[in-house]
Amino acid sequence: ANAVKHFNSVKEATVRSAGGRAVNFVRFAEYCTEELDLLQNSLESMTFSLCKHAAKHIYENETVLTIGCSHSTLAFFSEAAKTRSFRLIVLEGPPPHSSTKHLVKVLEKINPNVTVLVQPDSNAFAVMSYCSKVFVSCDSVLATGGALCPLGTHPVCIAAKMFSTPVIVIAMTVKLIPWLPIDPQCSSLIRVSKTQNHEEPCTLFTFPGHIFPTQQAIGTVAFGGGLESSIISNSWGGGLTSEPRPTVSEIDVAYNTIEYVPPNLISLFVTDADEFVGSHIHKYIRDLYRIEDSEF
Repeated sequence: ANAVKHFNSVKEATVRSAGGRAVNFVRFAEYCTEELDLLQNSLESMTFSLCKHAAKHIYENETVLTIGCSHSTLAFFSEAAKTRSFRLIVLEGPPPHSSTKHLVKVLEKINPNVTVLVQPDSNAFAVMSYCSKVFVSCDSVLATGGALCPLGTHPVCIAAKMFSTPVIVIAMTVKLIPWLPIDPQCSSLIRVSKTQNHEEPCTLFTFPGHIFPTQQAIGTVAFGGGLESSIISNSWGGGLTSEPRPTVSEIDVAYNTIEYVPPNLISLFVTDADEFVGSHIHKYIRDLYRIEDSEF
């Protein structure tokens, strides 16, 4: 909106494209603003429809578990807290943990009878026997019924399978993609075993500033499959000692944020449109995309 006001102050705001065609910059900015507003309204409508399923999956005085906090899980639990009093165990997930703290404050404000217990990821097996359901968010849902989820979700799903606890993935329809693990778009995230007929999880690496003592990056190093990790040049933060601190000139820090969860660990997908089991998700994804976009 500020950009549109700025461009409106210029009477003749035109720019010449590569093809020699004059484009009105003010109209272009207004068109972009309208499309962004439309997208925002669509996302808000999807979130509202997604939250309608909350009361069906979270019962009174039930104990459920989640890891980290995303926009979808925050809205989902907030809607459930309006009509339910339940116990929520939140595993901290990867740093930073500001979103987890925000989830605790929001739920306590909506319903003081909602008990929120924050635990480290290492306690997943210890607390899983007390939980009746596991709710997780995702970055993308693949056509095979697997999902790309935040770091730490895969071991939590394994723990849930050991205790026969259902895992429910909360995702809006914009996160459903027509990719398969063998597609080039997923080759850097998911790989198929060369010796056995099964999928192997792979991870996505990113900037390690949240886990390294300091964040002074001087470059990047490429891993196989297009993965990258930052090179950090810094001194280690030491404790209370008079000895000189060891210095590190250049080291590789592998910090992964996204990991793959196979379909055999997921019980149900809850979306703003409907609820799906992993074996049927490909049928709905096929209806969302054109034939040339869906190669399965």
